[in-house]
Amino acid sequence: YPFPFACFVPFLNRNGLQLGGMTLLLDRELDTKEQVIAKRLGETFAHAWYALKPRRGLAARIFTRAKVGLFLAALFLIGCIPVPLTVLAPTEIVAKDPLIVASPLSGVIDEILVDPNAWVEADQLLFRYNSIDLSNRFELAERNAAVARARLHQVSQSAFSNSEGRRELAIARAEYEVAIAEREFAQEQLALVEMRAPTAGVVLFSGKEEWTGRPVTIGERIMRVADVEKTELKISLPSADAIILSHDIEGKVFLDSDPLDPLPFEVVTKSYTAERNTENILSFPIRADFKNVSSIKPVKRRIGLRGTAQLSGSKVPLAFNIFRKPLSALRQYVGL
Repeated sequence: YPFPFACFVPFLNRNGLQLGGMTLLLDRELDTKEQVIAKRLGETFAHAWYALKPRRGLAARIFTRAKVGLFLAALFLIGCIPVPLTVLAPTEIVAKDPLIVASPLSGVIDEILVDPNAWVEADQLLFRYNSIDLSNRFELAERNAAVARARLHQVSQSAFSNSEGRRELAIARAEYEVAIAEREFAQEQLALVEMRAPTAGVVLFSGKEEWTGRPVTIGERIMRVADVEKTELKISLPSADAIILSHDIEGKVFLDSDPLDPLPFEVVTKSYTAERNTENILSFPIRADFKNVSSIKPVKRRIGLRGTAQLSGSKVPLAFNIFRKPLSALRQYVGL
């Protein structure tokens, strides 16, 4: 190489750490005076290098490796905290143990005399059937009974004079008893034309227009008479959000009318079979009672109010509670 001598001058910062350096290629060795000048040049270049070096931003100063490591460790520890596995489900306040007003006969409803959700007294007239067909049946049965009674009287008189009359007496008596039974049955059916309230309460049904003029069969449910003081929660837990529920389940309900004042409840019954609710969603029906009913105002647990129920299951890590649904969706998609 043309230059047989070289001199390396380091660039040092204030703490003595090397930032860089320069190499001087020479054809002779530097004397003492030249070495002092080279050292001063190195200090000048180091100062300029340090002054022009880009500063670390706020994020770089905050998110150091140590701090990021501590943050991740804290997240891991927080994710391991055991918490109850909670799930949210839509709910509705319904009547508890209402009295069912079912159709006692097959016929056509002629008139509804009460409005939906109206208060009725005991023995108040609710609705009546069309009585034309039943009246005709009763009149026909009464005439058949009169004919059977006349024939029985005739056979009874002839039984004293000939043996043939005595043989027909038993048949005539049986026919008369059948006619009397048919008349009594027709009379009972005619007495059921007017349906009355079995007790006082709020009458619940869909509407007058839906039932007026509609033919019904025996046992078909038409109305319900409920006590406004006796209410419960009807919870529809979607099958996609189903969790393992213990026997003594408690929770809170956040009503849409008052979401800032949750009401505590305890589950009474829960179904193991999923059913489709009114919104055509496959869900598990759950029944629950309010806790401390005496301290809850009746207006807050009025029939028909809706809200969201919070159910709690067994304890799981906090991370699992947060990422439960994403993990479930990922496993169903991947198939593992």
